[in-house]
Amino acid sequence: MATLAAFAVVALAVGWTGVRVWTTLNGLPQVPRLAPLALLFLAGVLAGGALLMRRRVQARRPGTPLVSPDLAVRLLVLAQASAIVGALVAGGYLGAAVFYAGALDVPFRRDAAGWSVASALAGVAVVVTAIWLERECRVPTDEDPDGRPTAA
Repeated sequence: MATLAAFAVVALAVGWTGVRVWTTLNGLPQVPRLAPLALLFLAGVLAGGALLMRRRVQARRPGTPLVSPDLAVRLLVLAQASAIVGALVAGGYLGAAVFYAGALDVPFRRDAAGWSVASALAGVAVVVTAIWLERECRVPTDEDPDGRPTAA
């Protein structure tokens, strides 16, 4: 978690600086309107993977097929990479929003700040669902009759 927070803080600084430099050289950049939707789609894919892993690993019932180790590893790597990318995207868009918030009386800046905040929130949704998927990929430990986990 601390690593993801560090990535987000660095991306915030880079996002603010990047928009400021771009503005000096080329004018105000446009914020992509589809960025929040693409990030929410990724969060949905991660949530689907988390639900699959919960059903097949965590709440395993006798007779249900085991999860392929290849699938479990792929989902785990996807979750870890998505958490990092989500933190970077959230920080970068938040940095851009901070820059645009300097003059919210200008309609373009107000719209750009709104879309930047929406994209940052969608990036946070990616991080949250990625962490959820990563936790669902854990293999449960065997429990003794008292309900305490045994050493694995």
